[in-house]
Amino acid sequence: DRASQALRDTRYLRWAVELAKSAHTAFVYDVWPGGEKRMAWKMSIDLTRPLVPFMGAHDPLDGLVTFSELEWDAPRDCERSAWPGLGEEIAELVRLCQGMRFVTEDPLGIGGLLSDAWRVVRLVILGDVSREELALDLLAAAQPSLEAYEKNAATRLPAQYRLAFRELGLSLGLRAVERLKNKVEEEEDRFRDSRAVRAGAGSLERFLPLADTIETFWLDPGNQKASTWEDHFDINRVMLASSLIPGGYLAA
Repeated sequence: DRASQALRDTRYLRWAVELAKSAHTAFVYDVWPGGEKRMAWKMSIDLTRPLVPFMGAHDPLDGLVTFSELEWDAPRDCERSAWPGLGEEIAELVRLCQGMRFVTEDPLGIGGLLSDAWRVVRLVILGDVSREELALDLLAAAQPSLEAYEKNAATRLPAQYRLAFRELGLSLGLRAVERLKNKVEEEEDRFRDSRAVRAGAGSLERFLPLADTIETFWLDPGNQKASTWEDHFDINRVMLASSLIPGGYLAA
């Protein structure tokens, strides 16, 4: 999708949609024939069998947000009639998300929640007004999640008891909150209930300094000597760079 936007070539967007369809077909399965559906947490690389059949709390949410972005970016001219839409897949993901509790104490999960909130708010601003309720749900879940994380005092533990990539996922999500708050203030007329969206974004503002705290801790060369940093060296570096320079990941 990003390649399609950067190169102005819908071929890449079509590939993204085809990939989304293949992933959905593999990951989403019937618990019994014609019955309730679930999503596998992990699949084998060739997508032929589930490695972890249980459903993660935010997996359907991530799918819904990503597929909604792809559907919104689809061509709106004569190409549209022949375009492989994601309407059925989105409808299934909506059903999977219904009744789910998005509150979490996991830092990476909170970061994903915050990033998804930003992406959904951006969709509403672009014109997908049907997603405003989801944006409010995510903002509402983010506050108790951050409060719970703050209360467990994980950021006061030494490096050997912490996982950098998970914490840096949270700091990246907090960088998304900065953008979200500013954008909502600039584009408040795009929302049916701008007051509620502003309140939801504003309730997260006091947590923003936590991003600096996390980044500073993991920039410390001494903390990067911990086994928990070295054991996940590659992903830790990617997540630290993404948090420090979030524009590529969070760009409109």
